[in-house]
Order: sequence, then structure tokens, then C-alpha cells
Amino acid sequence: MLRALIPFVFLTGISALLSLAANYLGEARRRVPIAIAALVVDVVLALILVPTMGIVGAAIATSVAYAVYVPGHLWICYRLLALPIRPILMTLVRSAAAAAVMCVVLAAFGTSGLGPVVWVAASIAGTAAYAAVLVITREFSRADFAAVAAALARVRR
Repeated sequence: MLRALIPFVFLTGISALLSLAANYLGEARRRVPIAIAALVVDVVLALILVPTMGIVGAAIATSVAYAVYVPGHLWICYRLLALPIRPILMTLVRSAAAAAVMCVVLAAFGTSGLGPVVWVAASIAGTAAYAAVLVITREFSRADFAAVAAALARVRR
């Protein structure tokens, strides 16, 4: 069931930013049809999928509904702010690639009977793999790392 919610969880982080941006820009009324469309998609898919798939069907329905909700809000922000879509999509692709590699690394450690040491090792290895892919795909640059180092130096003072 949790696997079916992965898209929902991912899109939830983006949706908060986009929906608040739309509100801040005074376009809350444009959000209503998007929310209704997402609700209709969720209800219809739940009615279709729940009888055969149970709770997993409900999770799939919710994930698909958010796949309607988030692009709708992105469209509002794009139209109002002339928001460049290509950099956002490139970040999405790079992040998805990093997440996929992290999943492979975590799966290599196993899924059951793991002790605390393995949990910590898997967490470190998975995070390192995620960061490595972001560096390899040039999502993070040397300037980004320098900015983070400078910010950490300011915090330490």
C-alpha cells in the first residue's frame, strides 16, 4: 500500500508550495476547479479500484488525483509568473533518477530482519547515492556546495 502512495507523498511537498503561491498571487478562485477535478478523479477511481484492490486501490486513486492537482497549480503559477517550466522538469527528472538509485541501494541492504547497524549503514549509503546522482547530473554545482558551506560556517559562529 505504501508503494502506491509514493507519488502522493512526493507531490504533497510540491503542492503545498504551488497552492500557497497561487493564494498569495490572489488566484485562490482559480484553484477551486482544480481541486474539484482532483476530487472527482479520486472518488471515481476509488469507486472503481477499491472493490477489487482494497486499500491499495484507494492509495492509487489518491496518487492519481494529486497528479491532476499539482500540474493544475503549476499551470496557474506558470501563467501568472511566466514561470520557466523546463528547469522545474529537469530538476524533477534529476531528483527522480537520484531517488531511483537510492531505492536500489536501500533494496540491496534488504527489507526485513535488519538490525540498527544495517539501518544506519543503509541510510548513509542511500543518502550518499542520492547526493552522488545529483552531483553527476549537475543538479548541484560547486557553487551550490560553496553556498552551503558558507551558510554552515555562518551558523557555527
